[in-house]
Amino acid sequence: MEEFIAIGRNSVIILGSAFVFAGFFVVVSTWLAGNTVEPEHEAGY
Repeated sequence: MEEFIAIGRNSVIILGSAFVFAGFFVVVSTWLAGNTVEPEHEAGY
């Protein structure tokens, strides 16, 4: 039973870190997309 609890806790930690990494990747990709759009807009002037 203890091994099952340890495996469940490890899977929860892995899933949590995966969700955090996915959210971080989305934020970084959107931030980079916003940054690539900004210089073109400024260069338009």
